[in-house]
Amino acid sequence: MRTHRLSHVSVFVLVIVTFVNTCVPFGIVRAENSSDVSDEVNELNRSILGKKQNAEQLNRQIKEYQKKINQKESEKASLSVELELIQNRISQTELEIEETNTEIDVVNTEVYILEKELEKLEEKLDHDRNLIVSILQEMQVNDHSLPLQVFFGTDSFSDIFDQIDQLETISHDLEQAIEQTKTSRTFVEERKNAQLAKREQLDALQENLLKEVNTLNASVNAQETLIAQTQRS
Repeated sequence: MRTHRLSHVSVFVLVIVTFVNTCVPFGIVRAENSSDVSDEVNELNRSILGKKQNAEQLNRQIKEYQKKINQKESEKASLSVELELIQNRISQTELEIEETNTEIDVVNTEVYILEKELEKLEEKLDHDRNLIVSILQEMQVNDHSLPLQVFFGTDSFSDIFDQIDQLETISHDLEQAIEQTKTSRTFVEERKNAQLAKREQLDALQENLLKEVNTLNASVNAQETLIAQTQRS
């Protein structure tokens, strides 16, 4: 009977240790998850930072071209001025396409990081669910062995019920941790969906900008032809 009791104690200690290592606040879980994939995530975050800085630089160049466009629009209309205006618009639009491509790359990288985070949350959910099953099984063993232990007088009522109560407490805390992880998972999924929606908008913008460049290039060709005809006449 002493061996049987030691077996229960060993399982109980194992459950407590596992619980301490897994049942932690979401902020800590995220830190641990980041630690698991720290090299990859840190590299991706550096890449995102660099791309955002590149997008900011492109945006400054776009604004400079907008100043040139505004200046040309204020000048006296002529074929040459109109040609320069169109060429500036082409340069500006090409920069906008590059900026949009950079933003799409950023969104894709952020989506990938969020997917990694979701994978970690799913792993934690599976782990905690399995741990609860182990606890419930241990509680069932204790319940079944209770009459025999009392009959042979090897354990006191208080020792047995204390162990069962402690297992129930851990099970309850784990269930709360699971609910917290589910909430965290929902939050991450919402962020991912928002990024996917943003990517759709950027894809549509990119398509429109490409069409605009083609239209402007056609206008340049027409304007150059018109200027050449004017010079010959």
